Amino acid sequence: MPNENTAKIETKSPQVESLEKEIEATEKADKAQIEKKTKRKTIQQIREESRSYTHEFAQPFTFNGKTVDKLTFHWDSLTGKDSIGIDRELSKSSGGQGVQNFGREHVALIAVRACPLRDENGMRIVDRDFMEALPILDFEEITAMGRLFFRLWGLL
Repeated sequence: MPNENTAKIETKSPQVESLEKEIEATEKADKAQIEKKTKRKTIQQIREESRSYTHEFAQPFTFNGKTVDKLTFHWDSLTGKDSIGIDRELSKSSGGQGVQNFGREHVALIAVRACPLRDENGMRIVDRDFMEALPILDFEEITAMGRLFFRLWGLL
């Protein structure tokens, strides 16, 4: 037969129950915080992911008889020759005035050279006219991702 003291030990006081619940809640919060921290990307991971960008169109885009539903831009595939070529093209088209580095026109031409998509004859599908014909939301997103790449790598 249990004595009176045993019964009291087996029954938890409201304070003990409250403390246990508080500890349990704290442990859950700590676990969630640890999961959140481990899911965070480092700046180096973000930089690496920015090396290329695939743009998916909400609706397929057709220009000069070519239809695309997505385009991939490999920003890190560009060379010094590409940079010089872009500068020459911009200087020529502006009558020697030049344009702002990493402005819309400059980044649009960077995007042209960063997109390897070719037609059956090996000709670029994405050219200056293609970029200028894009719907504004697509154009701005593509050029923003180009600027982001350069910004993340400290080049802008």
